[in-house]
Amino acid sequence: MLVLSRRLYERIQIPSLNITVQVVAIKPGVVRIGIKAPPDVKVFREELLAPPPPPPPPATGKTP
Repeated sequence: MLVLSRRLYERIQIPSLNITVQVVAIKPGVVRIGIKAPPDVKVFREELLAPPPPPPPPATGKTP
């Protein structure tokens, strides 16, 4: 993983993929990032790609 420090509105260019990443807002505890990429390059948040958690086990109707 490459870790970079950027200031507000500074960009990171990935020319071989025609991708630009820009810091668009900085708030306490949150950094807002914009990503510009060609339509054939799919960009997702990690939590959208993770499988959903398994459902809870069914209730048995018995009390402990």
